Amino acid sequence: MIPSLTGQTVAITGSARGIGLAIARAFLEAGADVLAIDLDGNALTEFQNEAPDRIRTRAVNVADFEALRSALAGQTIDHLVCAAAIGSGKTGFPFWNLEPSDWSRVLEVTLMGVVNTVHAALPSLLEGDTTQKSVLILSSVAGQIGSQT
Repeated sequence: MIPSLTGQTVAITGSARGIGLAIARAFLEAGADVLAIDLDGNALTEFQNEAPDRIRTRAVNVADFEALRSALAGQTIDHLVCAAAIGSGKTGFPFWNLEPSDWSRVLEVTLMGVVNTVHAALPSLLEGDTTQKSVLILSSVAGQIGSQT
């Protein structure tokens, strides 16, 4: 059970679908306001319709630091969840069948997207009582156990 987060804002990347969307809904249920960040503006609008007074959206690419910094400028962020991620699109192929170029976009989003997001959110996260702030970074289980891709 998540403690009450009434009056706090949680920014969540990758929040238009999947795990990011489920996390955003859980934070709403716990009383938090949500700043939903994703590339898919249409899906973000659909999500915002669930609680328009408690959900703000930013359609932005986490791999683009300048766009992300601009989108988060002036936003109040008490907690940050980095859930945006993509795969190579070649699930099931052995690693040796993937070219280094297959990994460029994956690393841009899943690694640099986290770096960009945390840096862009830091001005807000460092305001006020930082002992009450948090950053949660999600990653794939493939980083902990072997995978063919």
